[in-house]
Amino acid sequence: MINKRRRLARRGQEIGRRLLVEFATIVTPDTILRWHRKLVAPKWSNRTGIGRPGVMKVIE
Repeated sequence: MINKRRRLARRGQEIGRRLLVEFATIVTPDTILRWHRKLVAPKWSNRTGIGRPGVMKVIE
């Protein structure tokens, strides 16, 4: 169920709110865009390891 929502949310984000209003009949466009925020967007908002890696305790 979550995978279906994720897939629908991704497609809904791609086509935009204006077209969603015309095609979304089962759920509202707001629901699809909310699913995108909850299920798809967090995947790409993870923090990356920036900077120099720490020194191992054995070396110190």
